[in-house]
Amino acid sequence: MDKKQAILKTSARLFAAQGFEATTTLQIAREAGATEPLIYYHFKGKDDLFTRIIGATFSEYFSRIDALEKSPDSPFGQIRKLIELHPAFPRRCRTGVQSVKGESGLFSRASIREKYSENVAPMMRVKRSSLPLK
Repeated sequence: MDKKQAILKTSARLFAAQGFEATTTLQIAREAGATEPLIYYHFKGKDDLFTRIIGATFSEYFSRIDALEKSPDSPFGQIRKLIELHPAFPRRCRTGVQSVKGESGLFSRASIREKYSENVAPMMRVKRSSLPLK
């Protein structure tokens, strides 16, 4: 795993365990085996780390939905798997999902709201519009 991935993985774990505000970039750097300047080389700061974690979590979720569309199952089998995906997904992406849990106040921060608008919201609109059930 390269340093950038180690920083992301460590950030997600720490945000999930102790919350966004309680996690420092120095702590992330130490636990990821990196330096603070390296964090700022790859990311703009904690807000950027958080939004990248959220983006990656949603990206994985939508990849799983895409895989369902391509599966050889019957339409009813695909729907069954879609229904099973929802409760199973938080377990599979535990750190990304837990990073968001209890951090709803973060979305009032302009930088995170802006990143969400640029990255996650468009993905959700595309997926919503492609769903056959209306």
